[in-house]
Amino acid sequence: MVETYPWRAQIQVEYASGTVARGAGFLVDKQHVITCEHVIRGCEGYALHVYFPQLRSSVPATVLTFGTDPDVAVLQLTSATAVTPARLSSARISELVTEAEATRSAPGLKLRTLGFPRTKGRSTQDGGQSTGQDAPTDAGVNDLDGIAIGLRVMADGEVEAHGWQIETTDNEDLREGHSGGAAYVYETSAAEQYGRVVGIVRKSSGLGNRGKIIPLSSISLVWEEIDDLIPFPWADSESRASLRRICTSIPDDLDFRSILRQQDVPVPRMRLILSPPQPGDGYAGWRRNSSV
Repeated sequence: MVETYPWRAQIQVEYASGTVARGAGFLVDKQHVITCEHVIRGCEGYALHVYFPQLRSSVPATVLTFGTDPDVAVLQLTSATAVTPARLSSARISELVTEAEATRSAPGLKLRTLGFPRTKGRSTQDGGQSTGQDAPTDAGVNDLDGIAIGLRVMADGEVEAHGWQIETTDNEDLREGHSGGAAYVYETSAAEQYGRVVGIVRKSSGLGNRGKIIPLSSISLVWEEIDDLIPFPWADSESRASLRRICTSIPDDLDFRSILRQQDVPVPRMRLILSPPQPGDGYAGWRRNSSV
């Protein structure tokens, strides 16, 4: 069965010797793609393209911003695309794991991702066929359709501030071409969560079936605007964008409570009074410290 997630993408770099797939990514709005920083590392001076397998088309892109901890990069397409963006989950991974283990007999939260590892010409698990295109750097081929594999997050899988440990469920290794891809919910009793993205897949060093997910909350430490795209229940995206601009502009010598007295902040005021943003933290720091 072909999966219909047109927002899944391949990150390509155009070298003199040919175009190379460096990893995966996913479209979050009409002009921005998320991937891992290490996927585009060392690509300065070369043309970047974002290829959407289901549309058989690519769009030129530039690096908007990036960070190494967490390992996140945001690419900006040179023009808006008609591709439907990913739906992002407002639920924390810990909440989804707890829900999954309470309603299913098998342990862990089941996710899926699409990656673009070098293959030997086999069919992909999404029903597409390898193109057989020569890769300029090794004996494998660039699979333009990608290989979708299952992932599982266990209840004890939170290994660090910016990562949850994952393992594959399809007897597949997690390989370099999977880094940067979206981890999206594949089995859940909560219908509204099905297909929603919870984070970025990052391959662990070495071979094997393990890696980690960088959650959406960590992406905001690199690119705060992603929070405007997540359907949080406590405020709509326009209100959060307004709050984000206020948080970013707080000077070091100003108490945030004075801003509340001066401005009509369009979010629940009690939440801000109990847990006010601190100078220098910005919006992402406030989100992290207030646990919203």
